Amino acid sequence: MNFGEKLRKLRNDRKMTQEELAKRVGVSRATIAGYETKGKEPPYSTLIKIAKELNCSIDYLLKNNVEDNVNIEKNNYYSSVISKREDLQQLIKETENLNPDSIYRIIEIIKIINEEVNERGKKNKS
Repeated sequence: MNFGEKLRKLRNDRKMTQEELAKRVGVSRATIAGYETKGKEPPYSTLIKIAKELNCSIDYLLKNNVEDNVNIEKNNYYSSVISKREDLQQLIKETENLNPDSIYRIIEIIKIINEEVNERGKKNKS
C-alpha cells in the first residue's frame, strides 16, 4: 500500500471526511485529495499532524509494509474492544505495573479458566 492508499484507509476507518482531516491538519481538502489520489506527499510538518490525527506512526504512513498494516488493524481492534469493556480496562489498570513473570502467571490462570469453561460447555452439549 502506498502513502495515499494508507491515508485514505486510515481516514475512512476513522469515519473522517477529507474536509475534516484537512481542517485538523491545516490544509485544503484538495490537498488531502492530492495526497490520496495523485501520489503527492506532504511536507514533514504536515505529515506529523496527519499521523497524530490518524493515530498512527509516520513510519507506518511512509513504509510499504503489509505487516505494519496488520499490526495497526489488530491494535485498533483491541483498542475498540477494551474501550467498550470496563472489566478489561480494570484488568489492564490492575496489571500495568506488574513484572513480566507475574503477567505470564496471570495468563496461565486465564488459560486454566478458559479450559474449565470449554469443558463445561462440552458437558452441557452432551
